[in-house]
Amino acid sequence: MTRKQKVGQSQAHEGEQSPKKKAKNGKDQNDSTNGKSEDNIAKEYEEFCKAIEEHLSVEQMREILDMNDKDSSSGFDGVVTSKCQDVLFFGPLDKCPLCGSNLEFDGKRCSCKGLYSEWSSCTFKTRTPPRKEEPLKLPDSVLNSSVAELLKKYQDPSRRPRQGAPIKPLAGIVVSLSGRLSRTHQYWKREIEKHGGKVSSSVKGITCLVVSPVERERGGSTKLADAL
Repeated sequence: MTRKQKVGQSQAHEGEQSPKKKAKNGKDQNDSTNGKSEDNIAKEYEEFCKAIEEHLSVEQMREILDMNDKDSSSGFDGVVTSKCQDVLFFGPLDKCPLCGSNLEFDGKRCSCKGLYSEWSSCTFKTRTPPRKEEPLKLPDSVLNSSVAELLKKYQDPSRRPRQGAPIKPLAGIVVSLSGRLSRTHQYWKREIEKHGGKVSSSVKGITCLVVSPVERERGGSTKLADAL
């Protein structure tokens, strides 16, 4: 074997053992979401939105939102259009993972306007909301439109583009615990932190205060008084 052949064989062997090249951010260059790269999904979404605006009227979009349990009565035409495009492309929004209320899309991200309890409102916000794994309901006027074939492409939940890994449901929420709860404070601290939240020993600047029923009946502690 010549020296040139030995060098070529050595380089081939190194190529087999070397790992895939990664981008500067540490991710594989071929990283994708549901089989598509994030850039491709963004481009596809942009083209999809243009087609929807061109072929569907705002009234048809309102009808789509109403049929899929999304309020279309409030908001300007631009808001209705953004909501409808999001639902048609990514699928219908599921309930808030924290309080079970409806999520609302504002054109950039989804947020919840529900309540944690009688004292505090839900502050859940995310760019990667939970989606229902079910087909959209479409009115006849849309099914008979020129954009019907495009919409049918996204009717199958398994073929819809994904928006990446969801944010933990308690991200950005600070919780304070008070009184004897159903389990120890340490247990709930671990559970809250596991889901992205933080636990504070004081009520200053907290998002939510969890109080045992017994303590509430007794008039509450200093924490409860400070929170109120």
